[in-house]
Amino acid sequence: MVFKLDTHSKHDHQQLEFENSKMVVLNLTMTESEVALILDLRVRMANVGMNAAVILLFLPLVFSNVADAASLRINGGIPTVFDVLKFGAVPNGRDDCSEAFVQAWNAACHHPGGNAKLVVPPGNYKLLPAVFQGPCTSEQIVVEVQGIVTGSDQVSDYEESQWVLFENINGLLVTGGGTFDGSGRKTWKYNDCASNPDCQPLAAGLKFMNVTKGIVKQVTSLNPQGYHMALERCDDIEIDGMHLNAPKTSPNTDGIHISASNNVRVSESTIATGGNCISVDQGSTNVPVPKVTCGPKVLTAFTQM
Repeated sequence: MVFKLDTHSKHDHQQLEFENSKMVVLNLTMTESEVALILDLRVRMANVGMNAAVILLFLPLVFSNVADAASLRINGGIPTVFDVLKFGAVPNGRDDCSEAFVQAWNAACHHPGGNAKLVVPPGNYKLLPAVFQGPCTSEQIVVEVQGIVTGSDQVSDYEESQWVLFENINGLLVTGGGTFDGSGRKTWKYNDCASNPDCQPLAAGLKFMNVTKGIVKQVTSLNPQGYHMALERCDDIEIDGMHLNAPKTSPNTDGIHISASNNVRVSESTIATGGNCISVDQGSTNVPVPKVTCGPKVLTAFTQM
């Protein structure tokens, strides 16, 4: 069979064909530099007698993350990258990077055409509460967190009910293998909800409000003040391959709280918290939860509140 690789640039369009009896047909939209890397890889493999089909195993190396490969064919091909470092973020774990993150988001969100991707490279980034708000003009926006994003451990820094908010977005992918560390250990002592019915819940780690066609995958949430994740008025959401971790003694660190949302699928995830694994408020419909591991303190894996 023939391996066909379609490539596009500003100036031309070409098709490369690699003949091999075991090859499959694959069509990808790629830049010239990525084509050059594939060609170089093919030559190197041929020199050592490798089957050309092995090239397929190395395709993810062409991209900065498998998220690129996943989004190649979604709404217009490879996304334009907006790196938070270029907007002034300093990965030292001390300086607040919220302004740089929001500026990078706004640039990506209002990218005039095609997909856009906000990248958080490896490193430790302190982030005070931030809102990533749409609607966006880009057809899809990817948030690729490769490093560690660390929240404040001061309750006074949180005026709202969440740390990181994604709001009013149609077409969102949050991924990258990185970590959101909520720095909740020093704040849990202020949680008196077990004895005070009028208590003020501590801030949720990641909140999604009015988000449609969203994917959150392969990200870790560590020690939030309150819930790890909260979804409100969302539709068509996939949560996959997540690791949500907090000690069993951490109060009300529920894994995922779903409110007034529809078509939310949580799968292949590990949720180890001090509260509920997944809680679902009335008004939410079609919330399958396959292959989710809950612990260490599980009040119930699935609560209709």
